[in-house]
Amino acid sequence: MRSETSSVWFGAEWMPAAEPVLNNPTLAWSRPVRFDRHGDAARVGDVVLLAERVDVNATDGEVLLHRVDPSTGENLWTRNWTLPGSVNVHLLPTHETAVFSLVADGAIQQFLIDTANGDTIWSEGGPSERVGPRLLDDVVVFDTADGTAIVANRSDGVERWRTERDVRLIVRDGWLMALDVPAGRLSSRDPLTGDELWTAELGGRPAAPTISDGRIIVSVGSGDGEGDRLMSFDLATGNEQWIVEEDEIGNALKVPTRDVLIVSDLNSPASKLYGIRLADGEVLWQLETERPAIALQTIRIDGRAFVVAPDAGVDGLIDVATGEILASSDAPSGQSAAAAGAIYQSDPQSSGLIRGLRLHDLETMWELELGSRAWVFAAAGDAVLIMEDDRPGEGSGTVGTMTAYVEGDAGPE
Repeated sequence: MRSETSSVWFGAEWMPAAEPVLNNPTLAWSRPVRFDRHGDAARVGDVVLLAERVDVNATDGEVLLHRVDPSTGENLWTRNWTLPGSVNVHLLPTHETAVFSLVADGAIQQFLIDTANGDTIWSEGGPSERVGPRLLDDVVVFDTADGTAIVANRSDGVERWRTERDVRLIVRDGWLMALDVPAGRLSSRDPLTGDELWTAELGGRPAAPTISDGRIIVSVGSGDGEGDRLMSFDLATGNEQWIVEEDEIGNALKVPTRDVLIVSDLNSPASKLYGIRLADGEVLWQLETERPAIALQTIRIDGRAFVVAPDAGVDGLIDVATGEILASSDAPSGQSAAAAGAIYQSDPQSSGLIRGLRLHDLETMWELELGSRAWVFAAAGDAVLIMEDDRPGEGSGTVGTMTAYVEGDAGPE
């Protein structure tokens, strides 16, 4: 049976997925790391970046940025910065570059790094107001603490334009969209100039836009949860395509497949999943869940699309077309990541247990007992990378490990 996966956020075409990388996981390498949270490591393609922080003295901290070779665990390059006070890190990589943000004593510093060699392409000296970078072609989009958004040149970091307060900029699938939250207004923007290409009045408080197959779908809240709406617009023209009215979907997670939009209401006490046809907005099915689904993974098996929602308490494959729950797993639901032909699941009842589940039937292939809080970070090349929290660090960060497992002849170690 052949399984295929799709991009969760960008509505990409279905792409063939390899068979599970690991059927018999064998330890390839392990290295100690000092990190603070999940965001201190990032992966795009074969680019694996790791940020570590070390206290130099009582007032200063050192941040190390490494590019890690996923086949050996060795550093391909390392760069370091010494900054005053407690340091937080934000990483946003692409294959070629990474925006690296450092926050020290409440002041933000930004760097654009060449991932091939670690060289700094540009940096913003001194405190910066910019946070939350997103890359789009020739520009970088930032949020700020005062509620505006900034668009800067990717080449040199120089600001090109900025929005008014409480106007959010959304970067998706090569488009730049603006949500004026107080005014209830949606617009498409020219990334280089900020000019409005089209606008649409929403008649409520907008949230959580999703872009898929030439359309943008926005949740619109009424304020009290009654009469909330989903609205779909043509990306190129701004023409309204359809409206769906359902209570408590004014703040909803939306994941597109090729034909059906999967919606999870995040605010309702009686949590639900919806299947909505993208072409005309018809609600195809509703499914009550134990809790809101905050992470959804879509897969395709023998031409049929399914969604996996283990964090919502649904231990099975949900048929996207009908809402029917098919294959189910006896494994407790927990934090999971789908990659490389399998679902890699952290057991909520055992902090150091990692399971590998086959995508097409959710059968448990193997289990690893690691002895500390662990999660699957990424699948890169022929390896599955796991991060583990071992113990609190002295000063900034947590002492843990990054570990790689590869396919071996022996059973799980």
